[in-house]
Amino acid sequence: MLKIIFTDIDGNDFYAENISSVELSRTAGAACDGIRINYFTERSMSEINRVHVYSGEGLVFNGYCDTQRETVEGQGRRCFVYARSSACLLTDNEAEPVTYNRPTAGSLCIDNAREFGFECEIEDIVCNSDYTVGKGTSRYSAVNDFVCGIIGSDIVITPDNKIMLPDYDSVISIDSKDIESEKILINRVGAVSRIDYKIKNDTSYKYHLKSRYLEQRGINRGVLVNVSSLPKWRQDGTVLNRLKKYSSNYNCIELKVGGFVNANLYSGVKYDSKTVDSTDGYYISEIVYTFDKNGEYTTLTLSKNIDLKEIRYVAE
Repeated sequence: MLKIIFTDIDGNDFYAENISSVELSRTAGAACDGIRINYFTERSMSEINRVHVYSGEGLVFNGYCDTQRETVEGQGRRCFVYARSSACLLTDNEAEPVTYNRPTAGSLCIDNAREFGFECEIEDIVCNSDYTVGKGTSRYSAVNDFVCGIIGSDIVITPDNKIMLPDYDSVISIDSKDIESEKILINRVGAVSRIDYKIKNDTSYKYHLKSRYLEQRGINRGVLVNVSSLPKWRQDGTVLNRLKKYSSNYNCIELKVGGFVNANLYSGVKYDSKTVDSTDGYYISEIVYTFDKNGEYTTLTLSKNIDLKEIRYVAE
């Protein structure tokens, strides 16, 4: 069972005791982790500001309370707390609208994240052109859009406030005796086989990016995307990233594992699979830890890296 510590608005720490359920979730591409906690207490709750969660001595969640609810039942109180990870400081604060001349990921982190206590551990990713942060852009997006536009990867923010790139080479091993269930999932409904896009406001959607892989599987679904407001160096990458994200959950495995699994998003997983010949090419796209009346377990969603066999063409 994880150890949960609340900090109220006066800076006082107290443990969550008599816990009835916990759900801690992380999803690839989402800036913030989220946690839901239900517990019982005999005393009224003070107003909660911070939430820290530990597995052993390791910090696995560092966040801020969004919602707390207290219901009086007899002599006690049933309490609920929902919190988001510290990345919410970057999603909830607006970046200054500005045009940078040949910025780096590091300089963007300094401007948008350092004052909130975040450290950048991304190798210097450089843009040899201008990069504009528009009005209404969050501080998270100011950094993430830049990184994703150049290398096609979202950033990751760790519980100890490090801004990093995913470690795609890491692999965790799971003992088969700990696996409670394994499901194979094919999600055709969200997959998009074609994106029609325009790169200038005065042109039609005559540019096309198609996945031959999905087309060969009978998926014929297209969307329109206008990237005319983006600089040229971001246009092709933005459309390709969009196509990949639409198909990111096309082929998945869902593993239910007993206990808490200390895993990272985007890591590979090795285990004795009963559904596929090999787990090579699968990565962790979602982690949900659950503690409730049914026990303690972690659900890992593994998404398969698919060669979309994409082609670009122009047609009126």
